[in-house]
Amino acid sequence: MEVEGRHTGLTRAMPRNSKTGRNMQVMPARLAERYEASITDGELMSARSDIALLDARANELLEKLNSLDSKQSWIKLQDAYTKLRKTKNQEEAGFLLEEIGKLITEGNREREVWDEIRECISSKL
Repeated sequence: MEVEGRHTGLTRAMPRNSKTGRNMQVMPARLAERYEASITDGELMSARSDIALLDARANELLEKLNSLDSKQSWIKLQDAYTKLRKTKNQEEAGFLLEEIGKLITEGNREREVWDEIRECISSKL
């Protein structure tokens, strides 16, 4: 069932009549027709597999973010830096510098994951 707007020329494509079952809110009638034609295009269907693989990888990367707790890392980094500035003990300063280095590396891992996520998303486009 399609309902055309009075003055807008927009068509509301109802999900039960769409060939794809996709809930297409409101889109211009000419776009809806092209969309439906593209859905049945065999070449575009072959790209679905590639997109599914990229989507799976993006989801895997998002799950990886759960193991990285950047908020805690930033709190620890700030704490270590504050202690480093206050210490007069060389041994403690060396330990704190090493800890700061580990926290920076940990924070960089999260950035790398986000870079991969962005790359996956842009590849899907």
